[in-house]
Amino acid sequence: MEVVQQICRRHPSSHSLVRPDGHQGWTPRGRGHTVRGWSSPRFPHDLGSSMRSTQDVLDHHLASFAASNLEATLSDYSEDSVLLTADGAIRGLGAIGAFFEGAYAEFGQPGTKFTMRQMIVEGGCAFIVWEAETSANAYEMATDTFVVRDGRIAVQTFAAKVTPRRASVLAAESAAGA
Repeated sequence: MEVVQQICRRHPSSHSLVRPDGHQGWTPRGRGHTVRGWSSPRFPHDLGSSMRSTQDVLDHHLASFAASNLEATLSDYSEDSVLLTADGAIRGLGAIGAFFEGAYAEFGQPGTKFTMRQMIVEGGCAFIVWEAETSANAYEMATDTFVVRDGRIAVQTFAAKVTPRRASVLAAESAAGA
């Protein structure tokens, strides 16, 4: 797998990453925080997972997601990991992998925009606040929380206000016309 820096270039007017195909990807910074690890999505293979800090795991997770690399993303989890969403608990690598395959299908579309608003890491916990716009949906006030144990994500939560793009476009047009 090529590293993120080889497949992405910085967009000149923002902190976003833009792939050569025009896909605007994940923002490497949020409120002054620099996401480390963008150049090495293979990080867990370089060090034992128990040696990774919570920040290392989060940075790797974000870089792996930005690269749509399922294998690298899943290397941050264990078979005992749980992802909690408004739709319920997703348990184990197979189910978590299916969740991310769906996310990659949506977020990998041209024109996707992502902005990291906040990143907080305290001990074994990390919390991010972000927003995104894909061809299908607008993600407003989206959050993820990560509980990291032994260098892997043991528990992750995901919540967001998701509005289908067609509905958000009609609302914006209606507001502009009023």
